[in-house]
Amino acid sequence: MTQAYPDAEIVLYHPHLTYERLIAATESSFGSRCTSFQDSIFAKDAARTPLEIQNFAGEKNLPCHAPDAADFFNRLDRLGDAIEKDLSSYRALNSDALQPTDSFTVVGNPARLHVHQSARILPGVVFNTEEGAIVIDRDAQITPFSVLSGPLYVGPGAMLDHIKVGGSVIGQKCRLGGEIESSTIGDFTNKHHEGFVGHSMIGNWVNLGALTTTSDLKNNYGKIRLRLPGGDVETDRIKFGSVIGDCVKTAIGTMINTGTVLDAGCNVFGGAPPAYLPPLSWGLTGRPYLVERFMSDCATIFARRKQEVPQGMRALADMIVSLDAEQGAG
Repeated sequence: MTQAYPDAEIVLYHPHLTYERLIAATESSFGSRCTSFQDSIFAKDAARTPLEIQNFAGEKNLPCHAPDAADFFNRLDRLGDAIEKDLSSYRALNSDALQPTDSFTVVGNPARLHVHQSARILPGVVFNTEEGAIVIDRDAQITPFSVLSGPLYVGPGAMLDHIKVGGSVIGQKCRLGGEIESSTIGDFTNKHHEGFVGHSMIGNWVNLGALTTTSDLKNNYGKIRLRLPGGDVETDRIKFGSVIGDCVKTAIGTMINTGTVLDAGCNVFGGAPPAYLPPLSWGLTGRPYLVERFMSDCATIFARRKQEVPQGMRALADMIVSLDAEQGAG
């Protein structure tokens, strides 16, 4: 979208004014053109209830996405359609593409594969487009003995190492290996070693230690529910893995059960996490990951990728801890 519409901007709404502004600022620092609704050009013309904002957007012929629980879970099913629709637009903006050679193999229709000319595809890579389109964005690297199955989008600068992956969207500059199925993975996330991630939603700057594995199917094939602070949420699905928030880190060999939610900033160690782990949890000890230490660790982690911690991230971390404490007290 940013390539096709360089002046486009996401306007973010949230009922909590301060949280809305902090999230918008953080997203902007990660490269998205994002502003809070209260700071947008629309604030003076529309009230703040979700229905009023949706009506206002309709009058102005502006796209407005108001997600609900069902939409949240169903987005994994829509990845293929989204990638297929974007393929023609992506090709129009990036007409030069690498062609299949002796270095890599295409199973299925080659027209459903687009590999940016700056990407580095080493010998022994297999692309399978039989089930969907594949887009490999600029400066991505894929090493030998990797099998990539559509639908699949691999973001700029991502490194895929001896991987089996399909049905997924991968953010920029991720470093991934092992097996990944039907998942969304945010920017700068690491899962560089063996282990399985399936039907999961993973945020930015996550680090999954070697052999970390998500279960995405119950032994009895029952429907999966998520346990959240406000109560249980039914997914109405028999296949769903985990929701893993931004800046979560897991120790080697972490086993994550179906429907587990690891909230933002958790440092997971000491065994299998519970169904819900509150934000900035320090392992399974029940103690908090102190904000000062969390921010110091983030500075070290970001610097390894030649990035800086966003200015508003400290305030956002403080607010998340405060909101979590309020929910716990309630």
